[in-house]
Order: sequence, then C-alpha cells, then structure tokens
Amino acid sequence: MAKHFISFLIGSLILIVGVVITITDLYQFEFVNTLPETNMVSREITIEQSIDNKEFRINRKWELINIIEDDNIEEDTIIIKIKYYDEYISLTSTVEEGIDYKKLNITYNYKENHTYPVRNTIATGLKNIKDRKIYNYSLLFRPHISIYINSNDKNNVKIIN
Repeated sequence: MAKHFISFLIGSLILIVGVVITITDLYQFEFVNTLPETNMVSREITIEQSIDNKEFRINRKWELINIIEDDNIEEDTIIIKIKYYDEYISLTSTVEEGIDYKKLNITYNYKENHTYPVRNTIATGLKNIKDRKIYNYSLLFRPHISIYINSNDKNNVKIIN
C-alpha cells in the first residue's frame, strides 16, 4: 500500500511541475490583435452615397466599424470603405433605401475552396508561434468597415441592432 501511495505522490508531483512549466511558458507569448505582415492581399470596396437628410443605418453585427469625421467630405455625402480578404470570403454590399432612411446591407460567405490560403495561414501561424507571437487570424474572415462623413452629418449615422 505504501508503494502505491509513493508512486501516486511522485506522479502527482511530476504532473504539478509539468503544469507549472507549461503555464510559465505560455505567459511568455505575446498576443498581437492584428494580422501578420505576409502575402495576404486585401480588397477594398468604396461606396459613395448621398444621405439626402435621411438617417443612415448600419447593422451592429459588424464589429469592425470605424466612423471617421472628415470635413473635406461634402455635406449629405457618406463614403463607405469595406476592406476584406478575397481569398477567404466573398462579399456583396447594397444600400437599401426607405422613406426616411438608407441602410447598408452587407452579406458575406466563407469560401469553400480555399485550401491553399488556409494552409499558407497555418504555416505562417506555426512560424509565428515559434517566435512566441499569436496573431488574430479571425480578421481574415470579417470585413472591416470605415465610414467617412462630414462632422455636420454625424448625427444622421446610426448603428442599430
């Protein structure tokens, strides 16, 4: 009975030492909330719309929305730039017009036949893990929306649920 207890104690001690070493090693990694500088090519769509004193609505589901006030843009005009990675998603955008509003509609789908880009991303990710850096690769699968608007029209842009 004492043999089994000593074996259990030694095994538990080795397990605890392994967990502590792993945790201290993980603390040395750096999380970088961007994409690495590699050969991933992004595309950009630019949409210019007149607001016509209407409310311009954007769906809140787009997490990466920047509203930038620029007084060089004419009043009642909005410029929308949508940046995405064409190898990973396909994207379509339309502007729906109602009686008292305009609404930006964006639909995107993950591309099914993207084995090469994913392999390339995995290889890049493994190389970066060796450098103790973890990048945010989820940005490849989400469009980034920048909205440029005159500061006088900023109250016309609404982010809705």
